[in-house]
Amino acid sequence: AAIFYSLKSENSVWTMWKKVCFSSSMTQIAGAGLAGVAYKLINYGDMMRLGVSLVIFAIAYVNYRQLIRNINESIEQAEQAEREKTEIARAKAEEVEAHAKQLKNLLEKEEDISRDLRQSKQDLEYAAFHDNLTDLPNRAYLFERLNLLLKLGPDVAKRYYVLFLDLSRFKNINDSLGHTVGDEVLRVVALRLRRCLRDEDTIARLGGDEFAIILNDLSSINEAKSFAYRVYDHLTQPYIIQGNKIFSDLYIGIAPFDHEQLKPEDILRDADIAMHSAKQENISVAVFDKETRAKYLEYIRLEGDLRYAIERNELAMHYQPLISLKGGELMGFEALIRWYHSELGFISPGVFIPISEDTGSIIPITKWVLREACTQMRKWQNISDKNERLAVSVNISGRHLAANSLGLDVPKA
Repeated sequence: AAIFYSLKSENSVWTMWKKVCFSSSMTQIAGAGLAGVAYKLINYGDMMRLGVSLVIFAIAYVNYRQLIRNINESIEQAEQAEREKTEIARAKAEEVEAHAKQLKNLLEKEEDISRDLRQSKQDLEYAAFHDNLTDLPNRAYLFERLNLLLKLGPDVAKRYYVLFLDLSRFKNINDSLGHTVGDEVLRVVALRLRRCLRDEDTIARLGGDEFAIILNDLSSINEAKSFAYRVYDHLTQPYIIQGNKIFSDLYIGIAPFDHEQLKPEDILRDADIAMHSAKQENISVAVFDKETRAKYLEYIRLEGDLRYAIERNELAMHYQPLISLKGGELMGFEALIRWYHSELGFISPGVFIPISEDTGSIIPITKWVLREACTQMRKWQNISDKNERLAVSVNISGRHLAANSLGLDVPKA
């Protein structure tokens, strides 16, 4: 049997005999020995010796059986301990494997969370520096770019030019066709700007219908103007939105970098001033210079002071007679407003009337003119019955007519 197990397991015969055949071999050897002793006693001993021997054999047999039982129990305990050890090792291995799997899942979840956080951070950064309607960079991104150029110094910045764009009558599009159409117009404007400019140029939406462009690495202001006119040609082409053919004009201001500009707001302000100059002069493109700044500052001052001109009694009425060419009799008067600024003196109507129309202050001024003209006309009519047929004419702004309140603003007799 030991030889068979040795061949089967490729271990030595001695090793397999100790492991598999030891207890059975001992039983066989002990049995053979007892059988030999019994044989001798039966053939050569008397009954007394036989009885004593049987007693001794019985005791020895009992001890032998107990020894065999103890050996078997020890073997069984050893095998049980080995099985328990194996089971514990297997359980630990399974626990380690489960822990490793759990750890792997946790690492994968952590990686997913980290990836989501990185994506969220990128999305937040993108949203912070881009306009959600047109997907163009926004004012914050533009200021970062301008600030970088200012830090690089005048030698680098002088090759860059800033364009300030303002769509004309865009509010009319929103009011007449709705904000949905207006938003679509802004998206098309953004698309046209991307197509007509270079990749190295920076385009940004400042808000509403205002855009800004940083032209990169140009040789002169004339080259910047060429780019501006190209932008003008592209953006003033009609827009076909939801079956509507829409036209919009455009005003562009150009500002070169200057050593006096210390902050991004300064260069953008100068470009804005140039754009307002283009709007006032009704031209498509204007370039900023110090004279333009002086005119703009004067415009801003007049705009602010004009709001308080009535309260400060700076406005006055002049009346130009209307004479009949047939008989030469007096038919009435044309009421003309004049502004005598407390510091600047006489301000021409050709200057302050357009300002008042742009700012909306023309309506309260016209109400004041109507009250003054009607009051004065009543005074003249009361002087003589001949003056009953006298009339007075007052110039009315288109903005006042559009407000639909003119009938209520004319004083009643």
